[in-house]
Amino acid sequence: MYKFLFLIFSTALFSTEIDKSFLLYLLHKNQIGKCISNYQVYSYENNEDDYTILGEIGMSLLEKGIDSDDIDTQTLSLLGASLSANMRSFDILKKGFLKKEPKIQMLALHFLSRIEDERVDDLLIHAMRSPYLPIRMEAAFYLSEKKHSHAVGQVEALMHRLPAQFRPFFPSLFALNGTNEAIAIMKRLIHDPNTYVRIESIHALLKHNRDDFLPTIRKRLVASSSQEKEICCLAAGFFQDKESIPKLEKLSLSKNSEISLAAMKALYLLGKTSYQTKIESLALTKNLFAINALSELKGSEDTLYILTFDRDIQVRINATYALLKRKDPRVVEKIEELLFHDQRELAFAPVSSLGKAHMAFRCISNSYQDTKNRRINLPLSFAIKEKFLEEAMYLDYKTFLKIAEKLFKKEQNPLIPQLVALLQNLKGTEAIDLLKKYAHKPGAPLIRTYCQLALFKLKEDGPYQEKVFQFIEKNINHELIELQPILSWNERVMEHSYRLTNKETTQLLVDCFSALAERKNKKSIHCILDAIKSGNPKNRYALAGLLLRAVE
Repeated sequence: MYKFLFLIFSTALFSTEIDKSFLLYLLHKNQIGKCISNYQVYSYENNEDDYTILGEIGMSLLEKGIDSDDIDTQTLSLLGASLSANMRSFDILKKGFLKKEPKIQMLALHFLSRIEDERVDDLLIHAMRSPYLPIRMEAAFYLSEKKHSHAVGQVEALMHRLPAQFRPFFPSLFALNGTNEAIAIMKRLIHDPNTYVRIESIHALLKHNRDDFLPTIRKRLVASSSQEKEICCLAAGFFQDKESIPKLEKLSLSKNSEISLAAMKALYLLGKTSYQTKIESLALTKNLFAINALSELKGSEDTLYILTFDRDIQVRINATYALLKRKDPRVVEKIEELLFHDQRELAFAPVSSLGKAHMAFRCISNSYQDTKNRRINLPLSFAIKEKFLEEAMYLDYKTFLKIAEKLFKKEQNPLIPQLVALLQNLKGTEAIDLLKKYAHKPGAPLIRTYCQLALFKLKEDGPYQEKVFQFIEKNINHELIELQPILSWNERVMEHSYRLTNKETTQLLVDCFSALAERKNKKSIHCILDAIKSGNPKNRYALAGLLLRAVE
């Protein structure tokens, strides 16, 4: 299928040996086409590949790209270094991190954080001195996550250098770190003069299951602001504090619905199941926080199902999500509003109560106004949609397949990459049959190709490898740029909620090349080489990383 384009003069240069220095000279002179053509002559005549030379070609391209003055080229070099999964690419990422452009720094930091290496820790410490606050906060998160020996000191120093309004962001970092030194600071923060620092502290302790703070929380259940009472109520229930039951029963009668709901949720957790009826009654008044609370209450499914028919879209969306969490198969009837794209262009945003004890989703139509001025975070909204789809996977097998078929039939392209990945991971006969069915769907090239790619990865019998090669050949000049903004550490809904791009063909092309790199065979390697040689010149730096992965 491949047509190797060889320069006539090249054939004289090689017989059974290849001049590595000459190839690197051609790369240095930016004669990349000639370099690869000469290598391909060698490979063709000797019927073998030299992985050492291919590795040198890949690394040379990455080094050339990261040293460029062009931001797009630097970006694609960082992407290539990340895709390479090769420790040799560390220096490329380090160079990117040391660039002056903050977007390049952030991207490099994101990719570096995935590497287990002491040298990364040194760069994270260096990042704490960045003039850009978002980079310092990202580095603080990664240091805390790694429980680095200097993490607590670095994060505390940053907290004290920033204005007071930033202080509520820090308790979660200390709780994440969880060392004795970090917990000592948490003991101070839970008594901080700022109400929101105290609330965030208790919320972080809940998230990390620190029941050793229960005596302090119990005291604050009485002597605290109304917002703080919310999270204290929930903590008392979560940590099974039976001593707090009388106080919680009194607070369940509060005129403040959010305190009342938090107390009822806590009493339910403490075994007072009669409070479920009261929570359901509050949910039927269209209280969004109460509706979401039902997602944790066994036997609430019928109430939630009724609410999915409500005329208020906010009520329907939250009831449908809660029903999904309850793993009720009736959610199939209503899930389209959560997942499907229509003329309303619905976007989603998480909302929480002031006391952080309750959460819900806010549904926004961005079809008629500017999303930037309305502060609609579209990457976050899409990550939430992906979260909805991931939750659907935990329904019973056949129910999930029904949802998958609906998404295929109605061509919900933005969710197709994740949907196909979920079906691929299921590996059941019916899931594979569904992939095979839509690998031939007329008029839907994106769906067809993603299904073919999945079947290629699963090594199913059929023409799937050839279809992947055909897609690459057809789109070889498509530009692999336009990376999505990275969600900040406190916005991430899912661990993998960083997407390379929002351009469908671009994402698919990257996925196809990545699959070829995983195969590590001659045909796949030469497909990548042809793309470097003859495809879009900007792409060669990302493809160089995949070449490294293929020959590792």
